[in-house]
Amino acid sequence: MGMNPRALLIEDHERLEQIFVDLKAAFALGDREEVARLWTAFDAGLTSHMAAEEEHILPLFEQVDPAEAEATRKDHVKIRAGLVDLAVRVDLHMVRKLEADDFIDHIREHAHRENELMYRWAEQHLDEESRVSLLGRLRDLVKRPAT
Repeated sequence: MGMNPRALLIEDHERLEQIFVDLKAAFALGDREEVARLWTAFDAGLTSHMAAEEEHILPLFEQVDPAEAEATRKDHVKIRAGLVDLAVRVDLHMVRKLEADDFIDHIREHAHRENELMYRWAEQHLDEESRVSLLGRLRDLVKRPAT
């Protein structure tokens, strides 16, 4: 069936991190158009990634580890709030390097935890319908260029 969900989820994390690295570089160069383009791609990509997890993995994962599933949901809420805050700062060209670094560090920690717990579980236990649906959605995400 091609790639497994865990591999595609990790690939999407890497894609999003690269967009963020490119975004910081564009910001440092003062390229407002590139910043706007990359921010839009990052925001949409990260939001879609979390939505895919929430729709296809978390409902099943919470049946085996409700506390971890709830912690992931709460962290997604925190990440979405960070996206909203950063969106305003990006628009005003007022993001400080430390804020951006702290945000991406938080996302890296979140991604590592998902990989070690939820993605490892999903690789072994997702039912066929959920796997096929998630794979389709993830393939669309990882193919998405940084518009």
